[in-house]
Parts: sequence; structure tokens; C-alpha cells
Amino acid sequence: MPSGRSEDVGSFAAGHGPAAKEQTIKPGDVAVIPGGVEHEAFFPEDTEVIDFFAPVRKDFLTGEIPACMAQR
Repeated sequence: MPSGRSEDVGSFAAGHGPAAKEQTIKPGDVAVIPGGVEHEAFFPEDTEVIDFFAPVRKDFLTGEIPACMAQR
């Protein structure tokens, strides 16, 4: 499960699925995950998410898929 020092704010543009055991995400929803909180999401269909991180996550600036997002 990823966790980091950056706050993660995600806006869901398309797709849906259980983002957590307690919550289903659908287009138009916004999720806010405080920095340092472990979290995980699974989307069974193509999903578009616009993520904002504060402070910036430098591992997302390389153009490579970050280790935390690699398929398992």
C-alpha cells in the first residue's frame, strides 16, 4: 500500500469501482488522502483520475511508472 508525505487529491473523471472497502468511487467524486496515510484502490474498468499532490511527488516527474503503481 502506498503512503507518502504528500497529500493526494484525486478527481474521478470516468469509470467507477470500489476505491476502498467502505466506498465506491464514480465520475464527479473527489477523494482527499492526507500525507502519510496508507491507501490502496482497485478499479475493475478503465478509469480516468486527475491527481494532485502537495508537495509535488518527484517520482511522478520521471515519465516512468512509479513503483507504487506497478502491476502486481
